[in-house]
Amino acid sequence: MTNKLTKRFVAIALCTASLLLLAQCGKNLWEKVSYEACVLRYSEIRDIDAYRCKRTGLNSFSITFRIKEARTCKFNDSGANKELFDSLRTVRNDVYHVSNARVTRDGDLLPIPSFNHLAFPEITSIDVITINEFDGSHPAGSSIKDWVTIGAVWGNADPNKCRPNKDVKASEIDGSKKTYLESYITTLNVSKLPDDYDSPHAFRVIITTADGKTYSSTVTVVRIEYGSDDDDD
Repeated sequence: MTNKLTKRFVAIALCTASLLLLAQCGKNLWEKVSYEACVLRYSEIRDIDAYRCKRTGLNSFSITFRIKEARTCKFNDSGANKELFDSLRTVRNDVYHVSNARVTRDGDLLPIPSFNHLAFPEITSIDVITINEFDGSHPAGSSIKDWVTIGAVWGNADPNKCRPNKDVKASEIDGSKKTYLESYITTLNVSKLPDDYDSPHAFRVIITTADGKTYSSTVTVVRIEYGSDDDDD
């Protein structure tokens, strides 16, 4: 066999093997299942981290913060973690939903849709404090939560749907209804820019939970300007 033929044979063999491997992985990597719950993972809040502040419109901006976890419990845990998971599902009445999901070879469950992660305990208040003068009526140290809506918040579970409530006003979160932060990331949408948005600004995000704990984090920007979603990650 000539060198050219040998090289061609090896290339074809490698290509065929790669295609077979990809086909095998594609066939076996996912398994579609159903699970009777929307929330498949709960995370206890250890702290929060406000890390992004960017302009979103002609007269609006957003503040984003992450949940830092203390511990988690999942649907497929055992022992004390499983008991905690079941108790949280019961409190939320999250027991009648059916969510399509895919299971990886490692046993990880990836629900469809992906509204499957809640922080606990429930949130009783969310506030945003401006560290600098915001406008003539809001000097440094003032709350601006009247302009704030929360981009992704869960209320009480509804057996007829499997998705979080959207655009909840921060001023309406008062502990009278159970409210939970959804996922690791929460976006606070502010419907008014400060008068001098070209100057440095800092905002303190404060959340209070049903167990009486308060968490806060401050984000600072040189100028509130447009930016990509991952420029501060």
